[in-house]
Amino acid sequence: MVKNSLTLFATNIVGLATVILAVNPVHAITIYNPTPTASVNTGTIATNFGALANISNGNGLSGSGDILDQTHSAGGSTSNFWSGLLSNGAALSDVNIDFDFGTQVELNTLALWNYNAFNASAVQRGIKDFQLILSNNSDFSSPLFTSGTLTLPIGLGTASISATPFSFATTSARYARIDVATNYGNASAIGLSEVRFANVTAVPEPLTILGTFTALGFGTAFKAKRRNDSRKETR
Repeated sequence: MVKNSLTLFATNIVGLATVILAVNPVHAITIYNPTPTASVNTGTIATNFGALANISNGNGLSGSGDILDQTHSAGGSTSNFWSGLLSNGAALSDVNIDFDFGTQVELNTLALWNYNAFNASAVQRGIKDFQLILSNNSDFSSPLFTSGTLTLPIGLGTASISATPFSFATTSARYARIDVATNYGNASAIGLSEVRFANVTAVPEPLTILGTFTALGFGTAFKAKRRNDSRKETR
């Protein structure tokens, strides 16, 4: 949650009192959960637990605040997770998880909840290292943004986990790709719990209150002080 802080400034210019309430920006968040597709550059990938749709449908998430603040449950429900099995020569580095937003959207945040099913052994199929690629081409032949290597913490399998957010320069794109490089030890499977994209923007709240206090305001007090000072000088 974003909290505001308040700073008060007061000036007096020739009887004009100006009070400026400066409030630190809050944030507006637009969250996207486009339907995912999974593919491999070589070989095949097939779901072996849960469903790929589970990484965008919110199943397993709970908590207050916006969805990026929520945690993802552990356990063994097939409704909450996705795991894909690699075969026919497919390697982890061949795996792509793609998202189509339907139109160009502004993006600057990726939030991931890693595979969190069953136990410490099962979560080894969770994504470890990957790159994020954004493009307006579905084949990603002309990327608009390519991250460096990003690392997603391993899931727990026995307790809920929070999202790991990755921030990047705001980019307008239609397609996003999670280009997997490695996982935490299971070379024949890949898994994930939930994915969200977002555009987080600062929204300033300038509360400027201008008041003209002449006879009964700061101006009056200022003038009275000047008169008192003048009297002291003539005594």
